[in-house]
This record gives sequence, C-alpha cells and structure tokens, in this order.
Amino acid sequence: MSDDDYKTIDKTEQHTQTQKNPSLVSAIFIKYFFIAAITIIILYFLAYYILPMFGQGGGTPSETNTDSGSVTVEIDSSGEGE
Repeated sequence: MSDDDYKTIDKTEQHTQTQKNPSLVSAIFIKYFFIAAITIIILYFLAYYILPMFGQGGGTPSETNTDSGSVTVEIDSSGEGE
C-alpha cells in the first residue's frame, strides 16, 4: 500500500464566542414569566368557576353545601324584634 491510498483531511476548528445582551435576556424572562402567570390565572378560573357549573360538587368553598340542598329556617315566635 502506498501513501496515496490514504487521504488526509485537515479539519479546522473555529471557536466563536457570543455575548448575550443582558437587557434582551431579562426582557425574554419577563415575557415568559407573564405568559406563565396568565396561563395559571386562566386555569384557576376554569377550575373554580367554570368546571363546577357542569358537574356536582366543586365551586368555591363558600358555595359548597354539605346538606345536599336542604334549607334550615328559624322562626322567632316570641314577638320580640318588631
């Protein structure tokens, strides 16, 4: 075998260094932070106000009734309070 059978390939490596603009990074962080916050607020609204309309139970804690629809009425027959 001769040296011509093997081809030599020279590889040149080029290293580039990029500098990120801190104001651009902070702007992107703020953008995605508010997108995540708005998404969480929308999911909270759906979970506590919209979904309970379609099924039993749920609702806000003040709307939850454990008496299953019964109503308690108190009548003051003593005549006081008029």
